[in-house]
Amino acid sequence: MSQPFNGLLCSPHSFYDEGIDHALDLVQRTAGTNAIVVYAYQGMTPAARPSGGLADHGKPIQHDRNNDAKIWVNIDERYFRDTALRHEPDAPDRPHAGRDLYADLEKPLDDRGMQLVARVLEGWSFGYRPGFFNVHEIDAFGRVMNHPCYNHPDYQRFWIASIHNLFGQYNHLTGLYYGSERNTPINQLLSGNMAGCFCPYCKKLAEEQSIDPERAQRGFVALYHLVQEMIANGKPSDGAFISIMRLLIEHPEIMAWERLWQQSYARIPRLLKGVMQTINPKLELGWHGDHGTTGVQIFKRIATDYAKMTDYYDWIKPCVYHLATAPRMKGNLQKIQRSLLADLDIQQALEFQYAIYGYDRAVEPAFDQLPETASEQGRLSTNYTRREIGRAVEAVQGRSKIYGGLGIGVPVGSPSPEDPAITYEDTKSCFEAGANGLLIGREYDEIPIPNLEAIGRAYREWAND
Repeated sequence: MSQPFNGLLCSPHSFYDEGIDHALDLVQRTAGTNAIVVYAYQGMTPAARPSGGLADHGKPIQHDRNNDAKIWVNIDERYFRDTALRHEPDAPDRPHAGRDLYADLEKPLDDRGMQLVARVLEGWSFGYRPGFFNVHEIDAFGRVMNHPCYNHPDYQRFWIASIHNLFGQYNHLTGLYYGSERNTPINQLLSGNMAGCFCPYCKKLAEEQSIDPERAQRGFVALYHLVQEMIANGKPSDGAFISIMRLLIEHPEIMAWERLWQQSYARIPRLLKGVMQTINPKLELGWHGDHGTTGVQIFKRIATDYAKMTDYYDWIKPCVYHLATAPRMKGNLQKIQRSLLADLDIQQALEFQYAIYGYDRAVEPAFDQLPETASEQGRLSTNYTRREIGRAVEAVQGRSKIYGGLGIGVPVGSPSPEDPAITYEDTKSCFEAGANGLLIGREYDEIPIPNLEAIGRAYREWAND
């Protein structure tokens, strides 16, 4: 009988820095890892975090950490004939440029009975690549924004081609782990940023649902200016909540556009699931449930309905980065407390968030205990892990699998080591909440060996129970 899924998120460079055999033997021996989940087209290079946050696995990284490769698979141009967009090839002088990691991993993984799952993070750095500005979002002021539009046909064709490129070449892949770390329009507006896409494709979709794009644009501009005024001069005489709700009633198209964004957010994974099914019905699509959903952004949580996601995701991995959650929650709460929650002091705002999220205020930290950096002091409790995983398990009702997404060694501010005893308890909490398996991150190169061992101990106790 096969063991339950125990995946590990790995930055591609680690396998060449440490050696494939060394890395695979280490994670299998310590954490009990039986699935490697690794980027195909881009990744978190070592330069994406402080050098002090990289774990010692006995094979130190020595190459130029600011110049790592971004393409880790072969690009077959035949799959991209229907799109003008391309994955930009790495310059020959980049470390590991031109390597085909998925081919290099095939035999070592097969020898160890381990799975390979492709990993993609939609939207990351595409704005700096040739042609991508042509498919970017257009905000309510008519400006080009940072990310491609989910609804642009060429962007959709690009992702369809990218998935064909993977599963058309690498038969040993068992699935895809898809992520899109974007915030919802209204969450961005309430944080003081302009948001929402008003390109021709989004406007056409809106009109098909009887939503007036021009009225929606006017509403977005009005809310943006209201929040900017509150940030600069404090809440209005009628109070923050009343003033914002009054504006939302006057401009109901704002919430209609938020719903349109939710539908658009799901558009690409729905397309990718269909492509994967035509290639091989056994391929599984998994979702990266980012921190906005699991403790940070209120409207991202509202937008994420796990029950509906079971229509196209075979498994869901909620991020429960127990040390990183507290400082991330603190930073976001400070933003939204300038607008929607400006009628409350910061401690009341935190208690409000705890209450609507269902967290136990008796065991979670007060605002003045929330740290600025990832730290064991002021971290959220194992109760947070148990509640978030349990919420997902209850929502899907067995229609999709839930994998506990612990994040070990994730730096927020300065890096912070984590007591392996905490890692062990949080891993146990995932299983106690009903998780079907694990997907540990954020990256293998951030996780010290004692923490890998703590994960393996908790996993083996559960798997062999």
